[in-house]
Amino acid sequence: MEILGVITFLVPVLIMTYYAVIGGWILRYIVIYLTSSGKQAVADDCFTAFISSPSSVWYGLIFYAAGSIDRI
Repeated sequence: MEILGVITFLVPVLIMTYYAVIGGWILRYIVIYLTSSGKQAVADDCFTAFISSPSSVWYGLIFYAAGSIDRI
C-alpha cells in the first residue's frame, strides 16, 4: 500500500510541472506579442530559439509562481 501513496504524490507533481512548462511557453508568446509587432512570434525559429535558451526555464518558473500566489 505504501507504493500507492508514492504514486498518488508523483502523478500530480509531474502533471503540475508539465503545465508550468506549457504555461511558460504561452507567457513568452504573450510577452513577445506585447513588446513587438507580433511578427516575431510567428517567425519560423521563434519557438526553437526559445526552448533552447535558458529563459524558457525562467518563464516556466514565473508561470508557476503566478499560479501559486494564492497559496502564500
